[in-house]
Amino acid sequence: MKKIFVFIMILLSFRASHQESIIINDSAEEFSVERVSGLYKIKTNRITYTQKNDYVFFNSFNFTNEIGLPKLPAVRIPVYSYSPDVKVTALSFKGKTNISLENPVFPVQRPRQKQSEKQIFDIEEKFYFSSQEYPSNVSSVVYAGYERGLYVSVIEIFPVRYNPGNNTITIYDEIDIEVSGNILFGSLDWDSAPSKYLIVTKDEFLPYISDFADFKTRQGFFVEVLNTDTIGVLNSDIKEKIQSLYDTSFIPL
Repeated sequence: MKKIFVFIMILLSFRASHQESIIINDSAEEFSVERVSGLYKIKTNRITYTQKNDYVFFNSFNFTNEIGLPKLPAVRIPVYSYSPDVKVTALSFKGKTNISLENPVFPVQRPRQKQSEKQIFDIEEKFYFSSQEYPSNVSSVVYAGYERGLYVSVIEIFPVRYNPGNNTITIYDEIDIEVSGNILFGSLDWDSAPSKYLIVTKDEFLPYISDFADFKTRQGFFVEVLNTDTIGVLNSDIKEKIQSLYDTSFIPL
């Protein structure tokens, strides 16, 4: 009887979580980006997601990050310019695939301040009971900061959109955009973009950290200070906060 019980539990566990992939182009990369001057061509190659615990979780490097709204794959491109007035225009869409999901897309969750605190489940119920597509636009631009005399903006492209009314995702095979605004250059490699510099300290040391934080800012880093009196002092608290910043920050760590 025990063997049968174990077999049933394994079977239920197997059925509770399974991964699916939608392959559009023969490439190992999730997305590919081609650039000619200010014109960008974003191609979707494959989308992978897991249906688990009554929700759909996408496997991706970048995601949308609005708390309580669907956590969908995104493409982010850092752009350097002589002015902060950078604009992005979607020029064309080539091909799209509609996929019906068994479960709704998991919403973005806010970082938990301390591991000991109870996790509040963030969900925009008004959206999830609507037929509104998200994101409403396929592209946007976010001003990220100023580095070595240049303005840094992040171009966001959303090749995957979600409609909770019929529980479907729309995947665009290709999106062509134009970036304008006195652009010096746009990098397709995040390694060339400015990095975020994290400082973890206690509340009592904050007055002594400000000069060092200003110094790192002048070097071109985007500095963020984590206060252990707020996020928690345990290693697990600090690790969870850093992981949350890694997952949701516009600026790479």
